[in-house]
Amino acid sequence: MKSLLRIGSENKGSVAILALIGMMVLGVIGAGFVMITSTEVDTGAQYRDGVTAQYLAEAGARWAAIQLKNNVSTVVAQTDSANGQSYSAGPFGTLPNAGGYSVTVRRNPAAATDSKQRQVVSTGTVNKAKRQVVFVVSLGGGGVPADYAAYGQKTILLAGSVYGDIGAANSVTLKWGYAVGNIAAETIYQPNGEIKYGTAPTGTLQIVFPVSFDINNAAYQQYRNGAITRPTNTVDAKTGRATLDLHNYSAPAWAGNNYVNGNLELTGSTVLPMTGTTSAIYVNGDFSIHNNCTINANGNLAIVANGAIKLDPGKIRVPAGSKITLFARDGVTIESGAATTGDLEIISPQKVTVRGGSSSLTSGSSGTVKIYTQDRFELSGGATIAGYGLVMTGYTGADSIRVTGGSNAGNTIMMASGDAYISAITGPVLAKGVITLDYGAEVHYNQEMFEQVGVTIGSYSMLDWTNRP
Repeated sequence: MKSLLRIGSENKGSVAILALIGMMVLGVIGAGFVMITSTEVDTGAQYRDGVTAQYLAEAGARWAAIQLKNNVSTVVAQTDSANGQSYSAGPFGTLPNAGGYSVTVRRNPAAATDSKQRQVVSTGTVNKAKRQVVFVVSLGGGGVPADYAAYGQKTILLAGSVYGDIGAANSVTLKWGYAVGNIAAETIYQPNGEIKYGTAPTGTLQIVFPVSFDINNAAYQQYRNGAITRPTNTVDAKTGRATLDLHNYSAPAWAGNNYVNGNLELTGSTVLPMTGTTSAIYVNGDFSIHNNCTINANGNLAIVANGAIKLDPGKIRVPAGSKITLFARDGVTIESGAATTGDLEIISPQKVTVRGGSSSLTSGSSGTVKIYTQDRFELSGGATIAGYGLVMTGYTGADSIRVTGGSNAGNTIMMASGDAYISAITGPVLAKGVITLDYGAEVHYNQEMFEQVGVTIGSYSMLDWTNRP
């Protein structure tokens, strides 16, 4: 018995040591749990801050996108440089995890010479967490998306038919007409007197000409360099201007650049052949084709007149894949059954007129007809534009574009700096002024038209979007 008590007393120290060791282990485990819990709390907070920062970065990016999409002039102007402009907002709220965003908008560094591209860097910040959104947009040609069959910067009067959506910054009046699509306008008037209020499209239509109207521009003067001089043979009694009259002309063929120091007139049964893959006629006066005379070119053909160009009737033909360029200081008139065949571009600071039942501008299978005038454009008397086309006018008054008399330009986009009057068949009609779609008007929409003629109407298009941690 004594021996057992002796053994128990001898083990008292060991039990105390084991108890201390156990308490230490439990303490370490407890501290570990505290550390783990603390780490998880910090990790959760960091994750929360990161998600919030991402949302803030996207909010800043969307703010910038809206400014650029609506073509806000101050933002567009401020950001048109390599350094651009920075904007910020926040913190939002008073909580410890409140954050904000900063946005830098500048010219796209990857396309520094392109004033229509912007890079947007939006950074969201919450405590130590930062997230970035980087994207690039193209401002395009204006502030209106290319998804309207008819868009008026003022009002639209509709008595015809529109096969697509309608948008007007002011009002749309339905006078027995109809639209196969949606109508977006501040006010919509209907024949029964009903008035509807909606949301007008945002943005401002901008019409930017991609060509020069100056005949002294190097692009047109080049046709005189090394040109073959074609001597005049008559003098116009009224104007006193020398004239080269190609009456019943058929040979020899003209080649390269040709210069006529006066008027050039093709009459009789003239068939003027133009050889070479590129040829030009530079006329220091008026150019005219009468009595169904024809110019047959083997390749690209440019006719540049320091006066007017008139086909009444006459024909100009180039092979598939080639292009006709008509530039006239004093306007272009194509009438009485005149026709062009091939990819066509007409440029004039004065009025361009295409009229007469058999008059037609016909592009190739993959070509286009493009007409640029700083004045007005008229398509009337049953004339046609066959194939994809674009008409762009700079006149800001009435009848900036006028399409009447059973004419047909169903695949041609009409863009007017002033008012547009339509009572025949056209493609989309976009005008800074009033659009009148009268009885007989048919306006057709097809997104492919915009793609074919290569015009970007939209306020911007997204080129790239990247999320950065």
